[in-house]
Amino acid sequence: MCGIAGFFGTRPIAAATRAAMLVALRRRGPDSQHETAWDAAGRPVAPHDAALGALLHARLAIIDPRPEADQPMVDESGQVWLCYNGEVYGWADQAAELKRQGVRFNTRSDTEFILRGYQAWGIEGLLARLRGMFAFALLDRGTGKLYLVRDRMGEKPLLYAARPDGIAFGSTVRSVLPWLPQGERRFDAAALDAYLAHRYVPAPATVFAGIRRLENGHYLEIDLADWQPRKRRYWQPIARGAATMDEALAELATATELRTVADRPLGVFLSGGIDSSCVASMLAARGHTRLHTFTAAFPGSHFDESADAAEIAATLGLANHPLPVPTTLGDAFERIVADLDEPFADPSSFPTWFLARETVRHVTVVLGGDGGDEVFAGYKRHPKHLRSAWRGGLRLPLKGTASLRGRGWAKIADELGISWLDGYSLRFSGFTPAQRRFLQGASRWPG
Repeated sequence: MCGIAGFFGTRPIAAATRAAMLVALRRRGPDSQHETAWDAAGRPVAPHDAALGALLHARLAIIDPRPEADQPMVDESGQVWLCYNGEVYGWADQAAELKRQGVRFNTRSDTEFILRGYQAWGIEGLLARLRGMFAFALLDRGTGKLYLVRDRMGEKPLLYAARPDGIAFGSTVRSVLPWLPQGERRFDAAALDAYLAHRYVPAPATVFAGIRRLENGHYLEIDLADWQPRKRRYWQPIARGAATMDEALAELATATELRTVADRPLGVFLSGGIDSSCVASMLAARGHTRLHTFTAAFPGSHFDESADAAEIAATLGLANHPLPVPTTLGDAFERIVADLDEPFADPSSFPTWFLARETVRHVTVVLGGDGGDEVFAGYKRHPKHLRSAWRGGLRLPLKGTASLRGRGWAKIADELGISWLDGYSLRFSGFTPAQRRFLQGASRWPG
């Protein structure tokens, strides 16, 4: 995990503002922090001078940890600059092909592969070849373009704020906020309502009206002459026929192996569930038997899966570390809220934070099984939702819902007033529409 940020425009940005943006990224990239800033003519400015453009980077070094691979990274001409967060998988073969064509690489990093790939194939050709989790800003002074790119599934965050006098971006809301004028830092009522409904704020909204989140599979093209972002979608999922079990296992094995490339110690988050157990099994089967696994333990609680995880690890021949999760948050609460960056109501984020804090004492890179339930319909919500599929687009509004007593009845009444498909998110929401109206007040209700 790294952190990126930057800005370009006609409004001079003080050095203190740049420093505040970089400080907001530091926990994402503790190994090194760098900035490059320019004046109106594209000349570098001194660290204490105001600037009209800048690229900022905080690095967690995973591949090629040498200073030569630090960022912002620039090509030999000084025209193409890159700030990148994430990891590209399986890029070595494509890099080898570029080398055979005479392209010179100065590092072993996937950062430089993105830079050289852009020079060879252009932005669309590059994105068609990238497989991984990433968010990056690519500045091409030769063409006067800035590209802000987010990966296909949206694993890495990318936020931005656009005004008539320029644009700023960053990995976190807090890294963009210092650039936004004080009078424009207003909460977004619709985003707060979405949070109450979904327990998080979906893209493209953020909790602030002036800051947007780039959607997955999209990039922004910004002309440095007018600063206005033009959004383009470069990828969307394509349905295909069902795979056989052998094909699915082969794909899982390949995907797992691709994620083991690192120059820092590697481990696995292991619960007692199927998802992380599959990942650990794939790694053990492919010879990664010296890996250490890490498990969140809840002693004395029915949530505790540490004994199951220990048994799975022993069966696979992997070392296991049960890490007890504190029963109280104490002084960590404020830090957890800041690290989440925006309102997020998944209770699993708390034990995951404590697990990560302890795990980093042992390893730097961790694989886990998050996402399996979403992909393979493993939650009980899926069959529950399908039981009412007969409704389709039929709506059955109930009159006099105010007289209904109990949260369950009111929620059913609200759900019947919308289509079956739209009802999915409501069925598993944090608050019903009536509750959200009450909490926000009729005058602020976005719907």
